[in-house]
Parts: sequence; structure tokens; C-alpha cells
Amino acid sequence: MGKKTIHYLLIILLSFACNSTDNTQEIFYLKGELNAKDGTKIYLKSQEFNEIIPIDTSTLKNKVFSFSGHLNRPVVYGIYIENLPGVLGIVMENDSIHIKINPQDITKSIIKGSTLHSTYHDFLKKSFAISSKIDQLYPLFQKARAEDNFKKLKAINDQMKKIQQESEAFAINFARNNPDSYIAAYALHTVITNANLPVDSIKKVYDNFTPFVKKGDFSLEILHYIIENDSLH
Repeated sequence: MGKKTIHYLLIILLSFACNSTDNTQEIFYLKGELNAKDGTKIYLKSQEFNEIIPIDTSTLKNKVFSFSGHLNRPVVYGIYIENLPGVLGIVMENDSIHIKINPQDITKSIIKGSTLHSTYHDFLKKSFAISSKIDQLYPLFQKARAEDNFKKLKAINDQMKKIQQESEAFAINFARNNPDSYIAAYALHTVITNANLPVDSIKKVYDNFTPFVKKGDFSLEILHYIIENDSLH
């Protein structure tokens, strides 16, 4: 579950965001339901800088499994289930989460109870609505290319660039306007490699993040990117 993989998993699977740096709950409690035989193993793992780290293992009993623990920063965890393909990616903080696993497609599992869910879902929905405009232009692009119509190709390519810029602007504005949200770090992380985005601009948004958000893995990778690129100037 590498960095790019977990990003795609998040986009395909779930939706979460953190609304406050002051968590009233001291631990996370994750309860899951799965229609499978008792004794099925469920694994909780973390992804840190492309490395998979086992966190905990639970055993299914009476169609139920659970995990609990304390987090001092937001994290991305993956749930792996014995004999089931795929992984369920979850952005987590200290909160109570209920999951109903879909054994036919783990990516369609139902997640409730986390305060991270609604904001991340809203962010992804709006982000996808913007980026999907490119898909609508692609058939026109293919047709123009087949016809060697360079004028149309340029016009369509210009439209695609504007959509990409709109998508990037949305992510940056979200990160700028939600400094206490772990998903702000995720949003900024999606655009940090944009060659047209100055490192200073990234740093200004990052510097405004709350201490809690800066502890998260996406923020740590952003900081690494800032330091690495500052050293080149």
C-alpha cells in the first residue's frame, strides 16, 4: 500500500476530515461487522513513507471484530481481511467508528460514526466533479487527433489545462481555509509536485496548519518536500 496506492484507495473508498484539533475522545474504537466464519483474521496496518507497518490483528467472533488504541496524530490505516481481496483505507483520529464490511467488494463497505467522514466525502465529491470534466473532453480530444485537427486539439488542450488549474486551486483553497483539518494536508499533498506551484506558496499554507495536523503523515511528507526543494535554491 504505497503512497500513490493509498491515495487512490482513499479516493475510491472512503471519505473523512478532522474538524478540530481538540479531540474529546482519548482513544479510537473501531467496531466492524462481517458475514464470514468465526476465526477469520482482520489486520490493521499503517502506511508511512511507502512502508507498511502492522498495527494490530483481530479475530472475527459472532460476525464482529474490533480494534482500539490511542492516536497522538491523525493517520491513514488500512483494513485487510483474510481471504478477501483489496484493502479498506481509513483516515483516523481518536473517535468511534462503525464499519459494515461488504464481503463482495470491500471498497463498498459502509462506515459510520467518525467525525472525519462527512468533510472528506464532501471534499472528494467536489474535487471529482471538477476533474471529471476532463473525461468529458477526452472523446473530443481523440476525435480531433484522429482528424489531425490541430486547431481543435489546441482548444481542447487549453480547456483541459484550465480544468486542471481549477482542480488544483480548489485543493489549495481547501487546505488554506481548513488549517485544523487533516484532510487539508491531504488536499495540499495532492498538488505539491505541480511544477507551476512555488514552494513558498506551499510553505505558507503548511505553516498555517495547526500543530495536530502537522503531526500527520501527509504533513510530514509536505514538510520533507519543502525542505528538500528549499535546499535546491
